[in-house]
Amino acid sequence: MHIYNAVQNGGTIESVFFTEGHEELVKLQVSLFSNRMLREMMAVNDWGIALRNVLTEEYNRFSNDLQQMFRVACFTTTPTSQLMWGGYANEHNGFCLEYTVKEDKEYEDILQNIRPVIYCKARHPVTQALLESYDHNLSMEALSDIYLNGVLRKSIDWLYQNEWRLLLPPQEHGKSGFTKKFFPITKVYLGNRMPPNRRKEIIDICKRKGIPYAGITRSPDLFEMQECKDLCENCSRFINAK
Repeated sequence: MHIYNAVQNGGTIESVFFTEGHEELVKLQVSLFSNRMLREMMAVNDWGIALRNVLTEEYNRFSNDLQQMFRVACFTTTPTSQLMWGGYANEHNGFCLEYTVKEDKEYEDILQNIRPVIYCKARHPVTQALLESYDHNLSMEALSDIYLNGVLRKSIDWLYQNEWRLLLPPQEHGKSGFTKKFFPITKVYLGNRMPPNRRKEIIDICKRKGIPYAGITRSPDLFEMQECKDLCENCSRFINAK
């Protein structure tokens, strides 16, 4: 109604928004919104429909921009969790990569941006910080708030994952496609239900690259997986399936 009344009284859409003293980016966003409204009005000739269409477009664009804001890679601290194998390795048919953390200068960006997930019951509000990131240059405090209280927080129900997250920040966007040299692979664990042909394929890659590997099987004493004592090549399951 504010927009409609302003225009009906000879004003502009921009006049509805208070932009005095704000950054130039805010003023440009308001101008862009105004132009979209005028364009949509010419197309549908109905204020209600035009506003609905423009707000929907704004919301979808905002959501997409947030999703493209940075990239997240997720890791866990153990290769023996049954739930992780079941949920993230194609029901034990996949494999798990083990990396060794190196505190060398060449991994400085990784070390600065990989953090343990915070498991908790309370939701921390970060909506305001996200909205401000759309119209303002983010301060380090605001970015830290989004990281620590938004991206790094997770329901306590997921505690079993022991998750760490690598977050590549906004300033990395467009520089290298979010591609970073990561820590070296020091072992590969092969899933308990991995098909023999796929298992052989991964083993051959490991041998070519000199990476140790091991099969994973169910522990007879614990509700978890454990590393096989024998090589897959000597396992009767693997031999008989050839």
